[in-house]
Amino acid sequence: MQRVTVVLIFVIGCTFSFPSRTVDQETEKRVKTLSSVQANQDSPIVSSSRSLIQFGLMIACHVGRNPLEYVGYGCYCGIGGEGVPKDQTDRCCQQHDQCYNSVIASGVCPLDIAVYLMPYKRKNCYECETASYYWFYGECRETLCKCDSEAVQCFKRSKFNPALILYPQDKC
Repeated sequence: MQRVTVVLIFVIGCTFSFPSRTVDQETEKRVKTLSSVQANQDSPIVSSSRSLIQFGLMIACHVGRNPLEYVGYGCYCGIGGEGVPKDQTDRCCQQHDQCYNSVIASGVCPLDIAVYLMPYKRKNCYECETASYYWFYGECRETLCKCDSEAVQCFKRSKFNPALILYPQDKC
């Protein structure tokens, strides 16, 4: 259920398109626009779905892929999360899920759902601001950003297999 919520929030939150292989000037403008909203990041109205959008922007910026290509990839990316990862990219998603679960278990975030909604600030494509940068929930924000950053760096190192997009979950 938790993974379904993540995917739905991400898909609803991504109302703009991402490039398939490269980050063009239009995407860079969107990244800057979302970054400029960071001044109001503590507002609950402004921050809805922000961290999932930020994860998508991190993927587009550092990996150069459309983040929606990862939804339903293998057994762990998007909906699912069982069985043996099908390749290294799928293993990256498994590790990302485990990272989020660790954040939830640690209690550093105010609510479990915060892992999907809590905004954070990036320094570039994938580097995170430290906890002291934030006015409140700094440890939560930094930790979530690091989970996303590690996943994105893992995606960058891994081969993407188009045959694993929308992989049947009953084979996991």
